[in-house]
Amino acid sequence: MATNPNINLDRNAAGAPWGVRRRIITLTLIFCALVVAYITFKGIDSRTAETIVQSAFALAGAVIGSYCFSAVWEDRAKINSLDINTGNITNINPTNMIDNPDKK
Repeated sequence: MATNPNINLDRNAAGAPWGVRRRIITLTLIFCALVVAYITFKGIDSRTAETIVQSAFALAGAVIGSYCFSAVWEDRAKINSLDINTGNITNINPTNMIDNPDKK
């Protein structure tokens, strides 16, 4: 698949708060790491601690997976909204109709 140099896939171009998303993701992953480290270094050996560690790993995996999925989803939406005639990305309004300001 050839890439079009006119397509801007910059995550901040559409006004999406990717900085905020990254901060939330980073804080969640740090929280998961701290939980696992605390239980590991404290030497807590119980079924509850085991469940907490498994849940922390599951949360970390879910956060990473959803981050990658949402990035791909947004890129795909930008590519699909590309106006083939002009090479510009058009906006999609809430009714899922393509809103092209140049079209009258």
